Amino acid sequence: MNKKRKQKIFQWIALVLLLCIGMPNISFRGAKAAETSMTLKYGGKKYSFAKTKQTTAKVNGKKVTTPIPGVIINGTNFVCPTLIKKKELGISYSYNSSKKQVTLKKDNTTIKLTMGKKIAKVNEKNVKLGTAPQRVYYIEKKKYYNILPARFVFETFGFSYTWQQKSRSCAIIAKTEATATPKVTNTPVITKTPEIVKTAVPTATANLTTATPKATTKPTVTATPKATTKPTVTVTPTVAPTKTPEATKEMKAMWISYLEFGSSAKTEAQFRKTVTQMFDNCVSYGMNTVIVQVRPFSDAMYKSSYFPWSKYASGTLGKDPGYDPLKIMIELAHKRGLKIQAWLNPYRITTGNTNVSALPASHPARKWANSSTSDVKRRVLSYGGNLYYNPSSSQVRTLIVNGVKEIVKNYDVDGIHFDDYFYPNLGTSYKTNFDAKEYDAYVEQCKKDGKTAKTIVKWRRGNVNALVKRVHTAVKGLDPNVEFGISPAGNIDNLTSSSAYYVDIQTWMSTDTYVDYICPQIYWSFNNAVCPYKATVKRWADLKKSDAVDLYIGLAVYRAGTTIEKEWSTSNTVLKRQVVYGRSVKGVSGFAFYRYDSFQTSTSKQEVKNLLPLLK
Repeated sequence: MNKKRKQKIFQWIALVLLLCIGMPNISFRGAKAAETSMTLKYGGKKYSFAKTKQTTAKVNGKKVTTPIPGVIINGTNFVCPTLIKKKELGISYSYNSSKKQVTLKKDNTTIKLTMGKKIAKVNEKNVKLGTAPQRVYYIEKKKYYNILPARFVFETFGFSYTWQQKSRSCAIIAKTEATATPKVTNTPVITKTPEIVKTAVPTATANLTTATPKATTKPTVTATPKATTKPTVTVTPTVAPTKTPEATKEMKAMWISYLEFGSSAKTEAQFRKTVTQMFDNCVSYGMNTVIVQVRPFSDAMYKSSYFPWSKYASGTLGKDPGYDPLKIMIELAHKRGLKIQAWLNPYRITTGNTNVSALPASHPARKWANSSTSDVKRRVLSYGGNLYYNPSSSQVRTLIVNGVKEIVKNYDVDGIHFDDYFYPNLGTSYKTNFDAKEYDAYVEQCKKDGKTAKTIVKWRRGNVNALVKRVHTAVKGLDPNVEFGISPAGNIDNLTSSSAYYVDIQTWMSTDTYVDYICPQIYWSFNNAVCPYKATVKRWADLKKSDAVDLYIGLAVYRAGTTIEKEWSTSNTVLKRQVVYGRSVKGVSGFAFYRYDSFQTSTSKQEVKNLLPLLK
């Protein structure tokens, strides 16, 4: 073989080897591209869904290809309508863009799902969802899609739905000729069995019974959700579901106030250590939510564009601690499977001090109080030795709403929480003090406009309602899955009086446009003369008229073992019995405990010991 021929052969061999080596590289790059996350935009935010949060589906054992993969949001598998509209399933689909509502029909069952809303309708009955369906913008494809909760849809129609966590896939068994039509009653199917993507499995609670399917020829599966006013449904499919039913979590929340943080300066390491211990203890107690106070006095335990740094973060009001406490708390909470809500006091500026000069120069209250314009000065009111923002001021409402929006925009919180500080108790002179000057101006304007003025009581309730509704709208506009709740004082008679609070609890609990939950502070024993525990819980449960509003009960751990009431000092099972009774009341969905430090005291030790087995 001559030299030139040998060279050509070697050149061809080299070329083949190069191609062989190059091909896996090309394949690898393609595989890597498939592994990249997709980005969905909804609720005004962008969310990146890595491969670990994308899901696949099979119908009757065959994989279904959809234009957008399923995604896991808050532990729930969401799928696009392409899967739901598979011919084998026989489900009709329509979308009303003006109402942002999807309608699904099969046989004698109709489901209506409104994008961004947690309330679905099944045969016109309300059903509360754990996470809202969404209309999402798939950024990489530049297209809009609706995504719907898979298990809820398929089990409502009576199909067998199973979830495989390891492969992140769901399997739907469609009706065959041998399968009878599911029995659907007049009440809607409620199945809230989320796909669990965390390693921890939810703990079953005492007010929830989950029936495991029996291995019979035609089994009956009854899913009994938590005791609420939501209707219950029995579905009788002929194909036995293979899933293991999981319990729906009741709220078990710990209030962590500014008092737990203390007003001394602390380093990031010290703060992180303290919060780690708190959250570890909360988990050991059986809590699933922490409600942390991030604005006790018109300040911020986070980086705010509107409020000064809290002294409970840095030791000095207005001083940057050099780290972000809220960011750290969110990280540590979510790492432990805890939900975290940001607790704010909307109107309170100071307590026990009315000197605005003691506030930082950048403080919004100081700026307003020092204004040369009377109307601006009146945005800050001094009453009873404290400073408050004026609830009648629209500028005040805007400030408070902006403070909420910056939290929801910039932090991965699970909720926004207000407590019971609204109007202070104005006493018998309520018609002439506090914001009465603004009311008088309102009355005069009504006369000029030929309108009938509201009473000062209704006007004040209207001021609070305006704030609450704006906050709810702002939260849901940014992220429909972030909850907004309020914890009012527990005495309903006080709340409805003419001289204090001015909260409209009847309205809040009758519609889905104000709050996601109400958590009244029912801090009294069973034998209290004014507000005995059982009767008070029942009164609150009777106020709940909307399925969109959850009712939680706030309990007073700080009273355990004290002499504040006789029963707290003579019994060490008050809290235990309160939880047991609360779980028996239709409409109660959980509890919040005030407060963290009280779990550590010697006076509450035995009471807490008797309580904890119920929470785990």
